[in-house]
Amino acid sequence: MKTLLITLCLIGLTVAQEAPEITVTVSKPVAHPGDNVTVTCRVDDLEGTPGDYVVLIYKAVVGNLVATPLSDDSYEMISTNDFLSTLYQDGRHTVETDTSADEKVVTLQIKNVTDQESGYFGCMLAGDVLFASAVLEVTELPGAVSFTNITTNLTLKEGQQPTIQCRVDNALPAPHVKISVGHDAVGWTDVTSHFIRTIKTNINCPSTGGNDANKGCFLNMDSSINLTSHSYFPSFLNDQQYLKCEAHVPGTQQDEVVSTKALLDLSYRPKFVCDSRVEAKPNHTNFDITCVTRYNPGLTAANWTFQMNGRQYTLRSGEVAEGITASEFTLEEGFGEERETTFSLRFSKVEKKHFTKYTLTAENELGSNSTNIMFEEETNKPPAGSGADVATYSLLFAVFSVMFAVFAA
Repeated sequence: MKTLLITLCLIGLTVAQEAPEITVTVSKPVAHPGDNVTVTCRVDDLEGTPGDYVVLIYKAVVGNLVATPLSDDSYEMISTNDFLSTLYQDGRHTVETDTSADEKVVTLQIKNVTDQESGYFGCMLAGDVLFASAVLEVTELPGAVSFTNITTNLTLKEGQQPTIQCRVDNALPAPHVKISVGHDAVGWTDVTSHFIRTIKTNINCPSTGGNDANKGCFLNMDSSINLTSHSYFPSFLNDQQYLKCEAHVPGTQQDEVVSTKALLDLSYRPKFVCDSRVEAKPNHTNFDITCVTRYNPGLTAANWTFQMNGRQYTLRSGEVAEGITASEFTLEEGFGEERETTFSLRFSKVEKKHFTKYTLTAENELGSNSTNIMFEEETNKPPAGSGADVATYSLLFAVFSVMFAVFAA
């Protein structure tokens, strides 16, 4: 019996000495400018008279959910019970308290919240080390989007990786950032996966620290994002296209996008855009084989080569051999406006001897490149439903008809 009484006393003592519990909630953790927001601080398990306890609401700008004036002096005291600090007596902030048997609730109302009020709202019991906090993020469009190490053009050589960053400043919550390449006429290709994303939370207006009601601004935060290239290598097809970086804050209208772009100015050895196989019928007159060649800088040499009748031929601008004429073209060394030339071979009258391989070679300061085009005789294939097909199907039908009659008998 004595042991039982001691145990009950210890349990009663434990209950009586249970520590208060503090929670903080924000009615709209992500709000838009102009919204009304409520910050609620609830202190439970209070001993004695809850109304005798002093509850402090403060604001701190730190990068975690344990914001406290005990560990960080970048804070502002908002209220003590139902009394607002001078800085918050602006007509937009109101505070009230409510008590019950063992709890005290302090409610802070913020009308027409602004994008300068993002931060961590904390609650603390005076004379104790207990505290809690919750974050409020008021949507803020990016203040600036910019490329580092770029003015208006991004100049690169073939195979060179750009050392660039897209920086997005003063946005909240952390915006979606996308990098794409192209232009409006051809469309845009998303290359964001080739960039590394880093996010930084900025602490604004921590000018003096401590409970300084004269500092003249509310503590607030926003974010900066960097996208740094790590595996992006532009293709020659992207030459004279744009690299575009755009940022959009979730929760805002889709048309509220902030962006910047830079022109891709690429230098590369000649590249070819043409068919590897071409067909024609003998006796076809004025038949052309064509190949588009892209380059930067300009070409220093270009020619067609082929073998015919056991002989090797090389045709340059305007030259003729075996009834084949090479198109005329101009060589332009250095970096100029011209970056594309269409080379062609014209066959005055296609002959069987012309069906062979033709090689186009082009060269500039960065090197040479070649492509092969097979010129083949066009074959005659009977179209579906032709006379030959109909005759075949008729014969098969007759055979199956006879076999069916035999089995039926």
